[in-house]
Amino acid sequence: MALVVFFLAFERFPLSLSQRIEYLTLAVGNAKSHPVSAGGKHESAISFLTDLEEKLEVSQVQLEIFHTLSPRLQSQPSDPDLREKVELLERGLFNITEVRVLIVMREHLWLTVVT
Repeated sequence: MALVVFFLAFERFPLSLSQRIEYLTLAVGNAKSHPVSAGGKHESAISFLTDLEEKLEVSQVQLEIFHTLSPRLQSQPSDPDLREKVELLERGLFNITEVRVLIVMREHLWLTVVT
């Protein structure tokens, strides 16, 4: 079940960022509650859970950046670059490198990410 919900979070369905984070949170919860069999899958289950938790952390940073940029867009609605970034953040989940390169470095949001 965790794997299915994980894939839903990352698919290109028309979901909001909050909905994607909700799916990712459900995937983490499902992975934590799933009993691991002794058939040699313990390490892969732990690895999968760790990967999910890391992706959830990155998605929460992405959400913080989204909430930082959204008010700017309301005050600067004619800025196409800013609009593109906000829409990009809302459209899907990214890894930390993509978040850093696509958004943080261009908007000088280092303090938002670090704190």
